[in-house]
Amino acid sequence: MILSMTGFGKAETLFNGKKIHVEIKSLNSKTLDLNTRIAALYREHELEIRALIAEKLLRGKVDFTITTEAAHEAAATPINGNAVKSYVAQIREISENSGIDAPADWWPVLLRFPDVTTPAEQERLCDEEWNAVKQAIHEAIDMLLQFREQEGRALQDKFSEKINNIGRLLEEVEPYEKSRVEKIKARIIDGLAEIKDVEINENRLEQEMIYYIEKLDVSEEKQRLANHLKYFRETMDGPFGQGKKLGFISQEIGREVNTLGSKSNLAEMQNIVVKMKDELEQIKEQVLKKKKKNTCNAYKTKRKPNTTTMQKPGKLLIFSAPSGSGKSTIINSLFSHGLNLAFSISATSRPPRGEEKNGVEYFFLSADEFRRKIAAGEFLEYAEVYHN
Repeated sequence: MILSMTGFGKAETLFNGKKIHVEIKSLNSKTLDLNTRIAALYREHELEIRALIAEKLLRGKVDFTITTEAAHEAAATPINGNAVKSYVAQIREISENSGIDAPADWWPVLLRFPDVTTPAEQERLCDEEWNAVKQAIHEAIDMLLQFREQEGRALQDKFSEKINNIGRLLEEVEPYEKSRVEKIKARIIDGLAEIKDVEINENRLEQEMIYYIEKLDVSEEKQRLANHLKYFRETMDGPFGQGKKLGFISQEIGREVNTLGSKSNLAEMQNIVVKMKDELEQIKEQVLKKKKKNTCNAYKTKRKPNTTTMQKPGKLLIFSAPSGSGKSTIINSLFSHGLNLAFSISATSRPPRGEEKNGVEYFFLSADEFRRKIAAGEFLEYAEVYHN
């Protein structure tokens, strides 16, 4: 069963003319991040409240609030009449004996003296009230869990639809497999026929062709992809809290789909692979919302756009290829067209190579500087590659 991490719940209870409001809401988070705002009267039970929430909600950024509201107007603070009379008598006696004038306006003077007003009795939390509050907390958490289950069912229905679509597309690959081999074989033979004055060893040609066609065989990819789809369904039907596992399975599905596309060597099969990727991407949008980009020793830093402020949400373009394959050439060409682009400069602990300059290709840091920035949370992501 899938549970969404997004939810909201609230409950109210009335105790001795006092309304008690309990609210709880949660958003996506890898762990349980709990923030509480609790009325002063109930703060002595904060640890118990936190334990109760942690038991029911394993993950999510959770905001929990308890507030109170008087159901009727509070009574005015009583004035101690005997104390007022005593203070007036004492002031008059001192005034007569010392020749000091009595105050023209008595009340500002009298209200400054202690015990003139009787303080209201400090409110204390009784067991009955705390039980009522605890019941409201349970009701709010149960409402949030119902919300999570409702959204989780909708997500599971969507995932099932997408997984079934990928399975159906996988079945559409089979009719093209035999025709694909024949087309590849015919294309090779036609190409060799165009080469004149060359004697071809038919036995060697047949051996090489068998070897080449075996490399394009997709039987293993199809079998692994079918197994991953089955495992994805089983995981969804298992206990809740399987979000990370579903993310790993979707990554494995993506690898098999990519391999299938690279081996297909046929337009019709590649079209099917594109449709598979579209279905899979809609799954990843939910289960891999905080997926990290592996860019080989790249440590992303926050940087403002070069010139024009982007008014709409931008797109992240990643060029990933082996060293020396032309990534910088492509990026420089894009910038030369005056597009509204911003270049993200990574940080690395390796030394500069050749004519590399600090702040241009990379921010070159020492290992100690790098560790300090990690501890300070200055990187969006980081990884160790080749001991750097």
